[in-house]
Amino acid sequence: MANREDNRPHPSVVWYRGADTVVGRRAKAQLSQLGLGVFGDIVRSPKIYLGLPVGLSVGGVNRPAMDVVADVLKFLRADALSRGYPGQSFERAVLTIPVSMEGPARRELRQAALMAGIRVQQFVHEPLAALYGHIRARADYQHLAHALGRCGPALLAVEAETEPGGADQEHRRKVSRALLRSRAT
Repeated sequence: MANREDNRPHPSVVWYRGADTVVGRRAKAQLSQLGLGVFGDIVRSPKIYLGLPVGLSVGGVNRPAMDVVADVLKFLRADALSRGYPGQSFERAVLTIPVSMEGPARRELRQAALMAGIRVQQFVHEPLAALYGHIRARADYQHLAHALGRCGPALLAVEAETEPGGADQEHRRKVSRALLRSRAT
């Protein structure tokens, strides 16, 4: 979901300002240097630290990466809820992950989502999500998605889960079953 200020994705940046937790653009504005990681009391791209055996030293405080990621997800969910989509609780989500993210990191991401009040429906690798975003922006996206063959059902499953307000759960179940069948072959 894009932020309201510039219609771009929310940055995965968390700033622990005393007792306050600031996430997104306001946190990113406090960064004085580029790159990923921990910069004093600011964490950029905390998802990359999931699955590591040690926490992050953020402003002199040891924080588990899972807690920092949970703060990002809480912020995203709160933003989605504030937009007033009727009947949407945003309690379920499809999350993107790097292709290299292994089991322990995936488990921590799933736990961080639960801490934010979100149940993970599915993980989608970031390259596939980027491809979907590129295709979805095209006027002929449905035709193009089907033309991709085996990727088509996966793209349609993501499509069915990302449009707020659509309560056609039976359609989503059918698309999900088709996706599972296409993966089995």
